[in-house]
Amino acid sequence: MPLSEIRLHVFSDYTCPFCYIGHERLRKLREEFALDINWCHIELHPRLPGCAQGHDVCRCNSERWHALSRHVQNLRLQDGLEFTVPEIQAQSRSALLLSEQAKSISPEVFERLQQGIFAAYFRHHADIGDETLLRRLAREAGLEESHIEHAWASHEYPDRLHQHLYLAHQLGIKSAPTYVIGNQVLSGVQPLSTLRRVFKGYISQSIQPALLH
Repeated sequence: MPLSEIRLHVFSDYTCPFCYIGHERLRKLREEFALDINWCHIELHPRLPGCAQGHDVCRCNSERWHALSRHVQNLRLQDGLEFTVPEIQAQSRSALLLSEQAKSISPEVFERLQQGIFAAYFRHHADIGDETLLRRLAREAGLEESHIEHAWASHEYPDRLHQHLYLAHQLGIKSAPTYVIGNQVLSGVQPLSTLRRVFKGYISQSIQPALLH
């Protein structure tokens, strides 16, 4: 018997460690549930310069950054993930535009690119605002050079990012990741047990009013 499909929207950014943890948890849950995920990318630091900066440019002082790192470390150890929070804050816009383009090619290409970008930033501490790096990651994921150029030249993909931001404002979303499942909004990275419970509840309801489609 086929699994009931679960439609969810995830508001996320590639420079957010909690989004990376959330992404990996959803990958794990795909083994149990048929998930149809709409990744709504939002740029958390739109005023950041093009090159990677220290976290102080995002008003994150040393004490706050170390507290964040400790919290992330506790979460990643629970999941057996190997990564640390980079000491640089990268600009994510170019990577987000590429991902929007990858969605139009295939789910497989998009997922390979998404995994590649997350790994580059959190496992290798690479500057994911660097276009040379992004071109390589895009080609490895299966994008052609014409796709890459279109992602960065077209008005279509910036408009999509703007639409995601508009939806986030409409729903009162103020943190990443945020999950919208049916009529529920879950803010912040969620434990696997919470996501399982919500997914099972979604499946058990024959009529589920949805905030987003």
